[in-house]
Amino acid sequence: MTRNKLPTLLDWIKERSMLFRGAMLGTSLRNDTFHFSQFGAFIERADNTSRILDVKYHLLLPQNEMIGGGMDNYQWSTILRSVSAHRNSGRTPGTWRSS
Repeated sequence: MTRNKLPTLLDWIKERSMLFRGAMLGTSLRNDTFHFSQFGAFIERADNTSRILDVKYHLLLPQNEMIGGGMDNYQWSTILRSVSAHRNSGRTPGTWRSS
């Protein structure tokens, strides 16, 4: 595998993954098999999110920066955007509304 062929391979993998997910969600019955596959996807998403948060606290925040400072807030908003949680991070209990 050469370096210039890597983007093509990654695009192919993403395309096939999306095709599989679309076929599964669009054609499978909403029974135990479907719910089990959804459960697995949610567990994997939670695992990846927890790894990202762990890296943030151990690598990104410089020693001399206070927690809650400008850099810390910027890093949190960037990380939350990357895991599609930024919109929910500003909400407080009692103010949640479905969009």
